[in-house]
Amino acid sequence: MSELRKKRKEKEVKEWIISIVVVVIIALIVRNFIVCPVMVKGSSMEPNFHHGDIVLANRFEYIISEPERDDIVICDYSASTGEKHIIKRVIGVEGDTIDFQWTDHMYYKLVLNGEVIDEDYTKEDMYFIGDMSFPYTVPEDCYFVMGDNRNDSNDSRYVAVGAIKKSDMIGKVFVSVKPFRVID
Repeated sequence: MSELRKKRKEKEVKEWIISIVVVVIIALIVRNFIVCPVMVKGSSMEPNFHHGDIVLANRFEYIISEPERDDIVICDYSASTGEKHIIKRVIGVEGDTIDFQWTDHMYYKLVLNGEVIDEDYTKEDMYFIGDMSFPYTVPEDCYFVMGDNRNDSNDSRYVAVGAIKKSDMIGKVFVSVKPFRVID
């Protein structure tokens, strides 16, 4: 009888090991090919995302579709800033012309394809437009991205960053885990 129990126990242990291995493999596939967790660093996306927030980006999204204006994205900036994953907002897509207009109220407004854009998601009025030459036309297969905290964001307005290639788009943010909220 003890030999039978021993064989059952061995079978049970093997089943547990197989189950754990399968779960780990599935988790690695999801983590590396479908979902990318990112911790927000800095204040460049305030007031919408804060330092320490954790967001999830859908890596698969931009395999089957193109980034669109106003998408919140995770980009690979390592070539320009040394940061692997940075969260920004898509402002312009390929062919768009980006410019800025100085206002009577002593700040800049974003001008997209000749139209002044009302950006109600930004932290405050914009006082800095970076060191790029404007107007700027977004090159093919590239995207112009900016932080929502325009006065404290290293983004496409700066030559060191410039337009982001689609191949450097990691994914579209779809949920904030900490604090929890679904992103439109």
